[in-house]
Amino acid sequence: MKLSKTTTSVYVRRFRLVETPELTDYHQQSINVQNELWNFANKYLEATYGYKHLNRKFVATVIQKRYILNAIKVKFAQHKGLLKWSPKLGLHSQAADELLKTMLTNFGQYRRVLYKASLMTIDEKLAYKNNEHSNNRQNRSWYRKGSLNFLRNRASFKTVSLPSNGQIEIKSAHHIKIQGFGIVQVVENIKNLKGSKIVISKVKRKNNEQFELQLVFTQE
Repeated sequence: MKLSKTTTSVYVRRFRLVETPELTDYHQQSINVQNELWNFANKYLEATYGYKHLNRKFVATVIQKRYILNAIKVKFAQHKGLLKWSPKLGLHSQAADELLKTMLTNFGQYRRVLYKASLMTIDEKLAYKNNEHSNNRQNRSWYRKGSLNFLRNRASFKTVSLPSNGQIEIKSAHHIKIQGFGIVQVVENIKNLKGSKIVISKVKRKNNEQFELQLVFTQE
């Protein structure tokens, strides 16, 4: 989330969503695509910028990040039989952007850990692999240190995040319009939030199977 220089605070409000078949279906569909996109992008980034390619500079500028983000989206769409990103995939393009932005940030942090790990001697790498210093209980190889996990064994996201981009709109005291989801109903009265600066919406399915809407606001 990019903040303006005049932003003084960021806060989150949580609301209960009224469950409907449309909300349930779209959320689950989006989660399924997010899970698949995460694994696809993780595999791509490791193959392109992983331990075998530490000599390559990782994306640093906004333009570079946007370029690699769009490239991953196109490759994923083609993997799914489409020419480019489309609503047919089941995940809003802006939700894919939000997921991949977070991933690029996390992968950049992993690269810094990876570079330091690459400087270990052969003996140090073997000691790490064998957990001789009790710092690698899973006995991972040195290049897995700090790596991003793949989603396996039913591991899954629970939240779909969307930047506002001026498109989130409070329609009434109990209704709000969110990209992809359309107009959804909120239990609480949100009329007083009209005109507030919403920067991100998050639709989460909680452990009790109920849906929660999280709205991130900024104040200037």
